Amino acid sequence: MTTVDYDAITRIFEKAHADGRTSLYEHEAYDLLAATGAEAAPVHRLIPVDRRPHQGDLDAIPGDRVVLKVVSPDITHKTEAHGIRIVAREIGAVEAAFELMLREVPEVYARHLEEHQAHMPEALRGLAGAE
Repeated sequence: MTTVDYDAITRIFEKAHADGRTSLYEHEAYDLLAATGAEAAPVHRLIPVDRRPHQGDLDAIPGDRVVLKVVSPDITHKTEAHGIRIVAREIGAVEAAFELMLREVPEVYARHLEEHQAHMPEALRGLAGAE
């Protein structure tokens, strides 16, 4: 029989609500699936921007490749922001992709928003970069 972790489900929704969000991030959706007892919830690790990936993060992930994705309330179009990378499940490859994303995503996403004003989040409207 499948066990449902109602406390975990409540915490997931409370966190999103406390952050002022009406939707879940992708990793939270996976956590929600796992809390409901779903057998196919993807294995994932959330690595905050102020921390670096380490071998322990990779050891729990099956397969020979991993997917790195940016998590941001403002970036809804991850692909356009270069916020997705598929790399070998090796710490060197993950670290290199992580560092590249830290540098590249803000610049690419800013250009994307300048070119597609309709996608600009309300909080960012009216801002301009340095000339």
